[in-house]
Order: sequence, then C-alpha cells, then structure tokens
Amino acid sequence: MQRREYRNQAVRIADLTVTTVDIVDTVFDNCEVVGPAVLLTLEDVQISRCNFDAPDVDALIWPVPRRRTRVTGTVGLYRVSFTECMFRRIGLAAHEDAAPLLRATFTDL
Repeated sequence: MQRREYRNQAVRIADLTVTTVDIVDTVFDNCEVVGPAVLLTLEDVQISRCNFDAPDVDALIWPVPRRRTRVTGTVGLYRVSFTECMFRRIGLAAHEDAAPLLRATFTDL
C-alpha cells in the first residue's frame, strides 16, 4: 500500500473512510483533523505535539477491553503518525492495557 501524507490542511476523517474502516500507512503533519470520529489505536500510532478540543483526558480516551475482537463504529489506525495537529470532535480508543500509556501522553488536558 502506498503511504499517504497530509500536510498543512484540514482533513475530515469521514472523507478518508468512505470505502474502508481503517487508516493505514498515513502521515498527518500540521493538520486540522476533524470528526466526529473515534480513532482506535491499533499498530504503531504516533501522536506528537498535538492539541485536542476535549475538555479533559477522560472525555478523550475510550478504553476497550482486550477480549473484544471488534469495535464497531471506530476507525482503526495502523502505522499512522500525527505531528502538530489539531483534533476537533475526535475521541481516541485503545485496548485497556494500552490506554494508560496513551493517557500519559496527554498531561495538559
């Protein structure tokens, strides 16, 4: 699969998931990432120096029990990086054992 890159633009998650439920091998740099959406962090997801419009970290992160093999309504992320992005109306889901690590990256919410 070809790596996709989005730089310095607004990106609607709905536009990226018309024919798929996953975002794979994609770089977002200085983008406004717009929902509503819940992004499920699955494999090698990097979030660096980003901002979220969530009121607090509890509103942002959705823990998912590891025993659940499917999570309907989420957008799966595989090998995706977000750098200096602004997230609007976006939640982040992670398996419950990974949620504390994800939560620790958001000390300013």
